[in-house]
Amino acid sequence: MVCHDPSFKKLPPMRHYKHLKAKTVELTEKELKAADAVVIVTDHTVYDYPWIVKHANLVIDTRNACKAVASEKVVKA
Repeated sequence: MVCHDPSFKKLPPMRHYKHLKAKTVELTEKELKAADAVVIVTDHTVYDYPWIVKHANLVIDTRNACKAVASEKVVKA
């Protein structure tokens, strides 16, 4: 599992999910294409959501961050 967050260079340990290990990566076209799914859990204004949707296979949007992007690849959760 990999993640990207502009606020964290490294994901801190989680108290309830210690078994989860996530590597922090740069948000690149290559990383997006390699992912089975991209899950948006925080709506950061620094992200270009249309660009993310364009390069991702599937986007699970839990924050309605992609509301302006018309794509069958976006699933609202």
